[in-house]
Amino acid sequence: MSTLVGLINGQRPFHDSDSAGKLQDHLIAAAVLGFTDIEIGPVAWSHRPSAEEFIAHSTELGVTSRRLKRMPPAAREEFLRAVRARLAELPPEGFTDGRQILAGTARALG
Repeated sequence: MSTLVGLINGQRPFHDSDSAGKLQDHLIAAAVLGFTDIEIGPVAWSHRPSAEEFIAHSTELGVTSRRLKRMPPAAREEFLRAVRARLAELPPEGFTDGRQILAGTARALG
């Protein structure tokens, strides 16, 4: 089971819950630990990075970053130059990621 992380007091967010099943596991664990006011539901979420923020995120995390790290340095730099040139053609809203996410919260006693 993933680790529960959050604030010492008050509402605690559940971290590393990329599926409804994992979130359900967290909520069951929270109830066993004595948490109350357990809620789960969809939340609107939006993120609008700049082109450079988008590139930085993609080169530091996830599958793309792992693939880039395996490339020879010169090839990686050439690839990133080409990516920057293509992304420069997009309007700012082209980088918007807006969707609903599943969120769960619980309150600690005391």
